[in-house]
Amino acid sequence: LAETYLPQNLALNGFYHGVEISPKVIGNLDDRTVDFVLHDGDFATSSLERWAYAHRCGTVQAPAITLDRLCADWPRLDLVKIDAEGAEALVWEGMQDTLKRFPAVAVAIELHLQRDPPQTVGFLHQLERSGYSLRFVNYDGDVVPIDSAAIVANPQEHWTLWLVR
Repeated sequence: LAETYLPQNLALNGFYHGVEISPKVIGNLDDRTVDFVLHDGDFATSSLERWAYAHRCGTVQAPAITLDRLCADWPRLDLVKIDAEGAEALVWEGMQDTLKRFPAVAVAIELHLQRDPPQTVGFLHQLERSGYSLRFVNYDGDVVPIDSAAIVANPQEHWTLWLVR
């Protein structure tokens, strides 16, 4: 993914020269190797083993790192986009120091309730306990308030949450 899919996507969108690719799994672990499952025909839905769909085409061992460690020497951070195919809560867990260092950072999180509904519901409540109001980006591009009950009531939706303190 880091060698082919991502560079092609960046080049297609005109961002190839402004991005540094770090071929690591971002989560809640540092200095570990994890199983990353590639999905046949749709690498964009590749994920950690726990959330893998049945249509896998292979598993690769990948180094893991937290966002806290990856961003430890960054002087500025404005936006974090989390699209971890079910592992969003693990990324969130590994970025708590980063959120303290950059309290004004905006966080966009793509959620799919079908992956692990109980984990996702717990994650939504964790976000609210952390002081974030739940808002999502609708199909018109507007940021709209929502509550966890409305998200849970529509599990077929792909939600893009927009979190700002």
